[in-house]
Amino acid sequence: MRYKILLLCFALGGGMAFAQFGEVGGVVTDTITGEPLGFANISLEQGDQIITQSISDENGKYLFSNLNDGIYSIQISYVGYAPARFDNIKVRNKELTVYHLKLHSGSDLPVVFVFPDRIADVPDGRQIIDIKDLRETGARDPGQIVAQSAAGVYAKDGGDGGENGGGLYISGSRSDATLYVVDGIRVIGSTYVPKSAIANITVYTGGIPANYGDFTGGVIEITTRGFAGN
Repeated sequence: MRYKILLLCFALGGGMAFAQFGEVGGVVTDTITGEPLGFANISLEQGDQIITQSISDENGKYLFSNLNDGIYSIQISYVGYAPARFDNIKVRNKELTVYHLKLHSGSDLPVVFVFPDRIADVPDGRQIIDIKDLRETGARDPGQIVAQSAAGVYAKDGGDGGENGGGLYISGSRSDATLYVVDGIRVIGSTYVPKSAIANITVYTGGIPANYGDFTGGVIEITTRGFAGN
């Protein structure tokens, strides 16, 4: 079975990996400042028909789910920005197509960059820490949770894997060889996410997906409740 995970440090979708339909989502940002554009009006169209409408959340994230195979278009309007349209968006069943949308402010036509992020087949060496596991652990943040719950993961220098406990070693690799991804977005620096905001955590200790091939240690994917709920 193929899984697609999106993110932007985006509360968009953990359960989406199990959807029987296709999905498209991403983050809307200002192309100059990189600031997320929350509450932008977004329409998904197919041909001349509007399929569904939504708005980006406060972090600029958006997601359209339960889509059939096909080619779609996206229309966006946002106060202070020129309307934008994106065509030829390919959606496939059981896959999440990620489009991060960057817009120019002002009255000129916006410049939009579309970055498709194809997620590879789910390999062996994947461990999922779900809501039930999160409730049972006394850990407070992602690092502690993973260190206590995932096999083959160890805290650096005897710490707890939390913010002040050092990094994590996965399958014997260096701690700096571990990639952290929050709602589909690669995170550099602090990865602290409140336990109450986490829907699930996926840990890859082996068979790392091709799109994460530049990291040889392991991958920790964190999906927040808001992201999963959409």
